[in-house]
Amino acid sequence: MRQHAWRTVGFVLWALIPLPSLGILASIPVLHAALRLRHPRLWLFIFAYVGLTVRPSPSHTSLYVTNLNVIGNLAESALVLLIVGGTIHAFVLRPQVFKGAQ
Repeated sequence: MRQHAWRTVGFVLWALIPLPSLGILASIPVLHAALRLRHPRLWLFIFAYVGLTVRPSPSHTSLYVTNLNVIGNLAESALVLLIVGGTIHAFVLRPQVFKGAQ
């Protein structure tokens, strides 16, 4: 019984990876799921997460204030999407990835 509880905690921590990493590691659970489940569409999600992770930040853009403001807003939106969307996506994938292991 105790081992089952620890495994459940591990599965939940796996799904929570995007949350404490502030979305930077959001692609890790999806990469693990893609390798384990062998679903080609999961690779599209990985590319999307990586694309959002390496998005342009306000410090790497033009010095024009209006462009900086727009890019800054897009970067913040991408960050929220990575944190919230990545965590929800990992929880949705969790039962499929760890099927039979629970």
